[in-house]
Amino acid sequence: MPLRSDGAYSFVYGEPIANRVPNNQRTSEPLSASTKKLFDAIYDENLEAFKQALADGADVNAFDEGYTPLMTIIVSNSDSPICLKMMMLLLQHQDLNVNIQEPKENNTALHLAFRMENRDFVQMLFKHPNLNLDIKNNYNDCYGVDRSDTPKEYVERIGREQRKDFSHLTVEIQKAQKGKQLLDALSSRDIYRAKTLLNQELNPNCWRRNQNGEIETPLSLIIKSCLQTITRDKEEVLTKLLKHKELDFSQVKPIPAIEQSVQLKRIIEQAIKGRLIDTINKKDLDDVKKLVEDNCFMSYAIIAAALRDVGNPIESIANYLNEKFPASVKRPLAGMSDIPVGFEEFVQELVNGLEEVKVQLAEKEKELNGARQELNKRNNEIREQQNRISELERELDQAKAQLTEKDRKLNNTIEESRTHRIGKESDRRAISSNRKQNNYALTFFILSGAFVVGTCLTIVDYPEVSAGLAAVALGLFLVGYFLYKGNEKDRGPGSATGNPQVKRSFYSSSRFC
Repeated sequence: MPLRSDGAYSFVYGEPIANRVPNNQRTSEPLSASTKKLFDAIYDENLEAFKQALADGADVNAFDEGYTPLMTIIVSNSDSPICLKMMMLLLQHQDLNVNIQEPKENNTALHLAFRMENRDFVQMLFKHPNLNLDIKNNYNDCYGVDRSDTPKEYVERIGREQRKDFSHLTVEIQKAQKGKQLLDALSSRDIYRAKTLLNQELNPNCWRRNQNGEIETPLSLIIKSCLQTITRDKEEVLTKLLKHKELDFSQVKPIPAIEQSVQLKRIIEQAIKGRLIDTINKKDLDDVKKLVEDNCFMSYAIIAAALRDVGNPIESIANYLNEKFPASVKRPLAGMSDIPVGFEEFVQELVNGLEEVKVQLAEKEKELNGARQELNKRNNEIREQQNRISELERELDQAKAQLTEKDRKLNNTIEESRTHRIGKESDRRAISSNRKQNNYALTFFILSGAFVVGTCLTIVDYPEVSAGLAAVALGLFLVGYFLYKGNEKDRGPGSATGNPQVKRSFYSSSRFC
């Protein structure tokens, strides 16, 4: 039962309001008219009065009977659709301090949500971007011991004392962390990271405000990204988000630009239709209401298609959908009786098929352009390599020419060196031969002189002997003379006896003797 300002039926931790401290000891200032109207709307579960109080400037952080409006909804422990809607409006209010602590035990709203064991409240609180998980309360436990715990420590201690398992509540901490990672990934357009995170348990409803003060959710971010370009990865992320069982459609604002994108509209309608069919088949009216209420993507066409595909929904669900969308009981374009039943769906399918072909064609054209760019890149690389090869060939030809020239010069040098060496050897041999010939000439001159001396000594006593000696002396002199002259003129054989003139002189001398 929700709290009432008159204390008639309200309980907080089992304490009747009549036994609690009066309001003036719980609130430092008197409540303004709009703020009092806000609390009364919470007690009465009057959503319209609640919205009007917010519009009139009610203080969302004021205390009444020790609790703020947000805490009042939580401790009422009523998770009716109206209370959940009020809670969502409070959490999205720009002036809300989600971490404010009540004065009695310094509990935050998250402490109280854990204490109420209300999973819906816990999930909604974890959507808020400024929620602080490290704030500690200050209370006495059931044994009178002073305690100071964070929200997680608080619920775990209660679980140990009451021997209850609250893991279904504490797991929301990890899911919220993953949800904020998803929000970051989509903000940075990391679609691959978003796909990976969507395969894990997470809270898909985390949000934050952008620079313009607008609320951004994972769903709104992926839709904005798809409005620019749609890829298979983006379509997969969008479809997974739309089909996520915990996605809250009530916090999604209508996006008129979706109507301008036939492909994006088709993706959203198919995902919503598939989810609605699955929900109808579960035969749970509350789940159907939760999906349909405040869902800006829900339309008559989706409802009609879902009811047609389900075939025989339970009566309560069919009645609810027919009441929610009265046109669903009529045939589309009922006034145009000349149009066959199902013709609009057929045309829509053709249009959708055409859009798919256009998308595929665009993707193929993109792939073709990529292939062309890659081919041009490869051709440029080949031309560069060919130019490099030509340059290397020119360098090789130049090196060969230089090597040939050096080889020619080396051969010339070797030939000149050999010719010079041969010439020097010939000169050496010629000098040696001339030296020998001079020695022979000198010897013959000496012998000729000796025979002349002998001739002079024998000319008186032995005239015949003296004449022979004179002839020999003359022959020796002539031989020496010719040897000497041959050294200057004759460069033939180096032997003295090989000279023909010397031979003739010896022959003449022998005949004379």
